[in-house]
Amino acid sequence: VLLYDQSASVLPAGDRIVANIPFSLVNPADVTLENIVVAGEDNRKLNKTETELSLEAAEELPVEFALQQNYPNPFNPTTNIKFSVPQASDVRISIYNLLGQEVRTLFAGQMDRGTRVVEWNGLDNNGRQLSSGTYVYRMTAGSFVESHKMVLLK
Repeated sequence: VLLYDQSASVLPAGDRIVANIPFSLVNPADVTLENIVVAGEDNRKLNKTETELSLEAAEELPVEFALQQNYPNPFNPTTNIKFSVPQASDVRISIYNLLGQEVRTLFAGQMDRGTRVVEWNGLDNNGRQLSSGTYVYRMTAGSFVESHKMVLLK
């Protein structure tokens, strides 16, 4: 592995940390690392090296838009809504009553690729407690639109 600086010059070997090279393994338990050799200029072995290996679980990034069923459902006093976006997108999560009127916006804004959970406490946009009943929550992100029903019980 050759490392370059911002001016496209090769970084010389030396006693410093110069790279973090992330990689993933399908099954880390099947891998054994022995006799790690770090080479410098002209492929010469560097004797003064320090290597740190970390087996951290990487967050699984979504490959498609998704809106999950809220949990718990029915709920009182709060529920969680999980949603995923596969690329940076403008996302909106809104709550509607059965007349189709928006009663609460839980999330509206730009979101990077990933998964997020928002909590709803049964309040409307003015901070008033809503009555028991069935509500619909909807996610819109670009051309993606999905809705689910949930029940608030008191």
